[in-house]
Amino acid sequence: MAERFDLSKQIESISHQKNPNGTYKIVAVDKNNRHAMNEESVPQDKLSSIVGKDVAQKIINAEGTPFPEGTVGAGMSKLSGLDLQVGGDGMKKYYDEIYPGYLKKFGKKYGSTVGKTTVDVDGTPEPLHYMEITPAMREEFKAGIHMKRGGKVQFANNIDAMRLALSKG
Repeated sequence: MAERFDLSKQIESISHQKNPNGTYKIVAVDKNNRHAMNEESVPQDKLSSIVGKDVAQKIINAEGTPFPEGTVGAGMSKLSGLDLQVGGDGMKKYYDEIYPGYLKKFGKKYGSTVGKTTVDVDGTPEPLHYMEITPAMREEFKAGIHMKRGGKVQFANNIDAMRLALSKG
């Protein structure tokens, strides 16, 4: 299960540094050597939502390999390889409890239910939650559905209206 949430599968390294104001500079480089993230001022309480609980704790503990003085990354430390392999407990809770709970509540007004099954992934059964799409949902979702920041679900009359709503944030 934890392999699904292992940052080392997508990210080559995460460089980090605590700023004087208590926030963190975070630079993530993907497997293609491109910046996947470059954040100058991440508050400590937001770290886990960005990099996961385990990696956030490593950043807070100032773990990693320090960049040598006189180099571009001087003052920063780098997490890579095994440092990025994490338990995935936070994401497991999200996918196994929080998200299905949200879907159950959301689908109730449409007479929909959330079920659980397994799918074969390389010979191993992996759990999968699914939601039944009812006729009432199909009718309401004809034009489209999207989720705005803050988790509010919105319906749109057409795709252009959806794009406009999403662009306004």
